[in-house]
Amino acid sequence: MDTRALLSLSGVLGLALLSGCTGPDPAPENTAVPSATSPAAACPDVAVVDVPRIGQGSDAQHAADLLAAYSDWANAGTQAVADDPAWRAADLAAHCLPDLARANRKAFVGKLFVTRDDAAWDEYYAQREAINLANLRSARLTGAGTRASFELQQMLEYSHTDSGSFVKFSAAYRSGGIGDDRLDRWYAALVPWDGAMIIDYIEATKQAPG
Repeated sequence: MDTRALLSLSGVLGLALLSGCTGPDPAPENTAVPSATSPAAACPDVAVVDVPRIGQGSDAQHAADLLAAYSDWANAGTQAVADDPAWRAADLAAHCLPDLARANRKAFVGKLFVTRDDAAWDEYYAQREAINLANLRSARLTGAGTRASFELQQMLEYSHTDSGSFVKFSAAYRSGGIGDDRLDRWYAALVPWDGAMIIDYIEATKQAPG
């Protein structure tokens, strides 16, 4: 299934839209998984995930940093789950891994995107959350953290203004055996925020071979 975020941002392929950016939505207050204070929250503790930033550098750095962040999101929490016997226990509550995947989603969305809570983006974020959840489940079963990665293949287009940047590139997804590998063509509009770049628009479509 193609991974796409086709959102109603007029003129998205032009940088004119970037000048209207008013900054990201407020960050979520807490992205940690709750500790065991009741049966409904009886999950092992885990540290809040460290979300990497997209640097304000060259076009290649924008693409590489974006893909590195997506790789980290795909694998978020998997090493902790693999290393902690409490996460691998037979009596682990069924909601714990989905809760962890949702907490990871909040952390990455809160640091990487302009829009954090909007129905138009929900399906896109849910797709990324599902990749992370599949990897968390694999880590619990195998006792090994996952190594999924998004790898830059080729820069295709780039433009930049004081208001932001637009990058177009091809990237390969290496699933590490959990899901299918694929080659996608990416489009992303990035805007500066707090010393880094954040995502105002993003789209990835499956690229035909050859």
